[in-house]
Amino acid sequence: MMELIGGVDTFSNFHCLDHWVAVGGENGVLSILSSKGGWKLANQFNVATTSNVQATKWSPAGRYLFLAGSHKFCRVIDTITWTEVADAQKATARIFQDDSTNAVSSIDWSVDGSWAALGSTGGGIYVIATSDWRLLVPSMDQITMPLEKPTPEG
Repeated sequence: MMELIGGVDTFSNFHCLDHWVAVGGENGVLSILSSKGGWKLANQFNVATTSNVQATKWSPAGRYLFLAGSHKFCRVIDTITWTEVADAQKATARIFQDDSTNAVSSIDWSVDGSWAALGSTGGGIYVIATSDWRLLVPSMDQITMPLEKPTPEG
């Protein structure tokens, strides 16, 4: 298996889409594996020289791949060109303006791919609109809202 993921000595997260698997490594390497014709390394990127890739998540249609990790690392990759989405970088940079947040540990997309939600190690929850890559919610930990009490199903 170590030979298969070429250079990723340990991996911290992976996410599957169809026949593709994105594997984030503790050494800042992102490996893309394909199951077509047996598991093979399809692409590999050194995405973070000083960070671990702790979370990877494909958009529902597979167009984008969100990556996040330690040391203020957060990127969106366009899977057609395999380049970083510059507008998304502007939105994710705003997340790290707060000193209490230095890593994003979880990522998820809405079912239709219109927004992505990020959870930080500092406790913040951030929402980004993917139509124009703007930060919609600066941080849910800064918003006070009453919680609804769950009701028993009946």
